[in-house]
Amino acid sequence: MTNNLEVEILNYYNLTINVDNEKKFVKSTAKTVGDLLKEQNIVLDSDDEVVPSVDTALSNELVIDVLRVEYVTREQEETVKFNSKTKYSSAMLKGTKKVTQEGVNGSKTVVYKDKVVNGVVESSEVQSETITKKTVDKVTTIGTLVKSSSLGNSKIQKNGKPISELVMPSKYTINENNVPTSYKYKITGRAAAYCQPGGKTATGKKVMPGRVAVNPKQIPYGTEMWIVSNDGIVYGYAVAEDTGGFAKKGYYTVDLYMNSNSQCRQWGDRGVTIYVL
Repeated sequence: MTNNLEVEILNYYNLTINVDNEKKFVKSTAKTVGDLLKEQNIVLDSDDEVVPSVDTALSNELVIDVLRVEYVTREQEETVKFNSKTKYSSAMLKGTKKVTQEGVNGSKTVVYKDKVVNGVVESSEVQSETITKKTVDKVTTIGTLVKSSSLGNSKIQKNGKPISELVMPSKYTINENNVPTSYKYKITGRAAAYCQPGGKTATGKKVMPGRVAVNPKQIPYGTEMWIVSNDGIVYGYAVAEDTGGFAKKGYYTVDLYMNSNSQCRQWGDRGVTIYVL
């Protein structure tokens, strides 16, 4: 009489497991890495990783690394470097420059998410940034004013400064060619000059260099301008505040206020470019 017997041949594998700072040398008949870990009572947390993966079939002399992984959130205060900017000023001679605003570093709080593998930070990812102190830009101002010798008389443009005595708002800047870095449009035409000590403009303001006369139908009152003669004399920052016969009749595009009749005669009749700001 013959009995039917089933014979199962089990393969034993020599394996190495690196886990929790320990190297284990084991023999097993398990089929996959996952089976082996269960057999060895090695429990994986949700973030832990295994190399090779748990569904990898076992083979002889296979080395298995169990990586204990945790994610840690941390905050860190960091310095924000200030930026350096350059501005141009027609109030300074070309070739001169100075720091008109010192730079100040800022700070920010950065939240990082660290991936810690077996106690060592393997990678970090920025989760958020919050500015805790704003930076202050370093501003270097460079002079753009070119001294003009075309008049041969300093009474009109003293020391190369603009004739206008109005202070130009800081939002406007002039480049090294005495042209605004930004403007709406420009007008080319002729400019006369006038003087009226103690007078008032058509808009009721005290006359002074920089408050100029225009045809308000062409250039509305309140229009801000930058005016330069074709031969390089900088009248400078001006505002349309007045009107007069020359401008109204169209003989001139603009009538420039001067401090004296002598200056007016020296100016005479000149071609100008008017940059409307």
